[in-house]
Amino acid sequence: MEVVDPEQLCLDSRWEIETAQISLPLPFQSFIANGNLVTVSFKQQVLHVENLVRQHEQQQLSIMNQVGGLLPMLARGGLRVDVDTVFWVLDIGRDQLVHDTYRALQNASPQDLRKPLKVKFRGEEGVDEGGVAKEYFRLLSQQLFSPAYGMFKCDEESRYLWFDPG
Repeated sequence: MEVVDPEQLCLDSRWEIETAQISLPLPFQSFIANGNLVTVSFKQQVLHVENLVRQHEQQQLSIMNQVGGLLPMLARGGLRVDVDTVFWVLDIGRDQLVHDTYRALQNASPQDLRKPLKVKFRGEEGVDEGGVAKEYFRLLSQQLFSPAYGMFKCDEESRYLWFDPG
């Protein structure tokens, strides 16, 4: 059995993704479908690489849709591409974190959700190089799992958090 490095999925022509279906090649799908053949960490790496490929394809498609016939200008540096074309920019207010997140998810198109995420807190300057998004997810998790929010409750016996049915 051949050992496949997940990063090689992007480089080896045997694993090329068909653009019509935008998924893993059939030989690899059957390989991944047998859960006993590969470890969970390997599956996670494969899904991560597949997601990166899909995000990259969505970015390219969005750029091509925006620039259209102006592609020759791109080579000369005469064309600027809007950040919203390449990333899904989540513009969130700290005071309405859960509400703004819900609204943004509700209004997002499937194409937006395939793009890499950039988070911007309303009224704050900051470039999201990963730190702003990390803070966003920390604050969002903190609010969602807070007993005051009421979405989850702690089961005293198991000490697990469960959805609050009430």
